[in-house]
Amino acid sequence: MTPVPFDLPLRPPEAAELANLIFELAEGKTLTDDIRNRIAARAAALKLQSVTAWFGSLARDPVHRSTYYLAADGREGSPQLLHMAPAGAPTSSVFHGALLIGRMRRARGPEVVINAVPFGPGDTGNIDRLAALDPVFLPRAHGPRPALVLEASTEAFESFRSIWKGARKNVASVSGDYHRAVWSAIRTGWRDGYSAAIDLPIADETSLAAARETVARWPRYSRFRIAGPLEDVQRISVAIRQARSSAKVAGAFELGIETSAVDLAGWLQALKDAGHPAALASVKLDPGGIAGLAAVARQFSCALSVNAADYPEETLRELARETAGRFSCTMDAGYTGNIEDLADTLLG
Repeated sequence: MTPVPFDLPLRPPEAAELANLIFELAEGKTLTDDIRNRIAARAAALKLQSVTAWFGSLARDPVHRSTYYLAADGREGSPQLLHMAPAGAPTSSVFHGALLIGRMRRARGPEVVINAVPFGPGDTGNIDRLAALDPVFLPRAHGPRPALVLEASTEAFESFRSIWKGARKNVASVSGDYHRAVWSAIRTGWRDGYSAAIDLPIADETSLAAARETVARWPRYSRFRIAGPLEDVQRISVAIRQARSSAKVAGAFELGIETSAVDLAGWLQALKDAGHPAALASVKLDPGGIAGLAAVARQFSCALSVNAADYPEETLRELARETAGRFSCTMDAGYTGNIEDLADTLLG
C-alpha cells in the first residue's frame, strides 16, 4: 500500500460507516440486488458528505469471500473503487498501489481495512481487473432481441433499466469507448447483459490496416460494424476471430455489415457460405420495401440496423413489426427524442 496522503479522497469515518453496513448486511449471504438495495436504503440515513456510493456496483471477490468492492465518488467527484476486507486479506495481488483509507474495528467481527484505487473511465487497468473478478459486467452478443443503441454512459444504463422495468425487455446496447462502456455498467450495477459496438469504416488499404489494428487492440467488443467491400468484411471477420482467440475472449461476437437493399441477400449468402455469417445489416429503408428486407434478414437470422434520426416514427414502427423485434436502432446526436418514447414506439 502507498503512504497515506494528507488529503484523502473521502473521509475515513464515512468509509468505515459504509464498510460496517456492507459487512452487517452482506456477510455470509448471497450477494443479490435485494441485498444491495437494502444497503443503499440504510446508507441513505447516514447522510454521507465526502462519498457518494454506487451501490449497484457492490461485488464480492470470487476467492476471498469476505472481500468487497464498491464504486464510489469521493471528494470533488473523484471516482474511486473501494476495497473492503478483513485486515488479513490480500490487496496488492489484484489492485496495485492501493491507497489506505483507514482501519476500523467492527462491533461484531474482525478488524476491517479499507483501501481505494482510482476508478474513472480512463483507469483502464483497474476497470479490466474488476471486470475479470466479475465478468457479468463484460459485453456479450445481443442475440435475436431488439436493441436500442446509445453512446456508453451511466445515464444510458439507467435508461435501459427504466425500460426493463416498464417493458420487461433488455434492449441494452452501447457504442463508443470500450472501457467507458464497462465502467458505466459496473457503476450502475447492470448485470443483465449488453452489447458493445465499434464501427470499422474501410475505404482503402490504409483504413483496412487501421481496422485490423483496432480489432487487435479492442477484441472484447461484442459487435463489430463494418462499412466496406464484401471481401474486406470477410478479412476483418477473420482478424476478429484471431484477436479474440489470442486475448482468450469467451463467447460469440456479432458481425455487422452495411450494404444496399439490392445486395442484401447476396451479401448475407456469401458471408454465410464463407463461414462469416452477419448478425446485423444496415440497409436504407424505402417505403413499401421493409417487409421484403425483413424477410431476407429473417432467412439468415440477421437483424436490420437503422439510425433513429433517419426515419419517421411510423417507419420505425413498421420496422419493429415486420422484423418481429429483430432490429437494432441507434440513437445518436441527431435524434431529438428520448429513449423511453422510442422504446414505447418500437416495443409496443
